[in-house]
Amino acid sequence: MRKTAKGFTLIELLMVLLVLSLLITLAIGAAAKAIKNGRELRADSMREALQLALMQYRSGEEKWPCPLVPDVVDANSDTRAMFSTFDTVEKNAQLFQALIDKGTYLDDAAMLTIVGGRAADKGDRKERVMLGGTRMPLRVAREKYKGARLPLGYLDPGNQDRFIAYKIVFNLVTDEPVVER
Repeated sequence: MRKTAKGFTLIELLMVLLVLSLLITLAIGAAAKAIKNGRELRADSMREALQLALMQYRSGEEKWPCPLVPDVVDANSDTRAMFSTFDTVEKNAQLFQALIDKGTYLDDAAMLTIVGGRAADKGDRKERVMLGGTRMPLRVAREKYKGARLPLGYLDPGNQDRFIAYKIVFNLVTDEPVVER
C-alpha cells in the first residue's frame, strides 16, 4: 500500500496566493475610494459652513463683507447680471477676510487647509497646512501669514498637491450667497 504525501501542491498554493492578491487589490481600491469620498465630504461641509458664515455675517452686520458689484453680461452694453461673482483666489481672500477679522464668524484656522496629521511633541502640534500650493507647518504659516489675506479652499480630492479656492456667487435679486466647489 502506498502512502500519499501530506501537504499542498504547488498549484493549490498558487491558487491561494491568487485569491489573496485579488482580495487585497479589492480592499485597497475600496479604501482609496472611501478616502476620496471622505475628502469630498470634508470639502462640502466646509463649503456649507462658509455659506452659513456669510449668511450670519449678513444678519449680524446688516451688510455683506465687501461691496457687491454686478457681473457684466456683455462688455458692449450696459446690461448687467443679477450676480456678483468671487471666482479668483484674490477675490475669495478679500471676501472672507472681513469674516475672519471679526472673529465671531470664522477663526484664523479656517483659513488654512490642514494636510497632515497631528503628533504630540512637547505639546506642539505638528500639523502641516497647504497655502496656495505650499506645504508648511501650521505654526510657521500662522506667523508668516498673520493678518494677510488668504483664500479659503480645499485640496483636490483626487490630487492632494492641488489647492482649489472656493467660488462664491451672490444672487443680488434674492440677496443670497452660494459657495461652489
